[in-house]
Amino acid sequence: MLFLEHRAFPAVITLAAAAEEVLGKEVNRRGRQVALDRRVNRYAAVDRKAAIAEANRVRNALKHFSDYEQPEITADLEETARWMLERACENAYTLELDVPRSAAFGEWYHQTLVERHAAQQAAGPT
Repeated sequence: MLFLEHRAFPAVITLAAAAEEVLGKEVNRRGRQVALDRRVNRYAAVDRKAAIAEANRVRNALKHFSDYEQPEITADLEETARWMLERACENAYTLELDVPRSAAFGEWYHQTLVERHAAQQAAGPT
């Protein structure tokens, strides 16, 4: 609801990050690989620490806003919220938990990808 209907992206990032972290601890405890590790291992084999820092950059800026070194950050909050939700949901699915409204999020995600692909095709090569 916060993501799809209210578009409250900073709240989504913060809450999904907390869920991702808590669920990730249980995933690790069960000897499985957490969502973030799967992505980092797949796309950033060269510099794992830098990839994790980038994946969590906006989350950390929001979490530590009052003591953050930079007073401003530039970020696509919708994209960051989407990725954080994906990570939290993936950890939940690994634990075989039900995720309310995940079907609606999946439909939105699919439609968004289709629209972005169509826009890129219409724009032609760059």
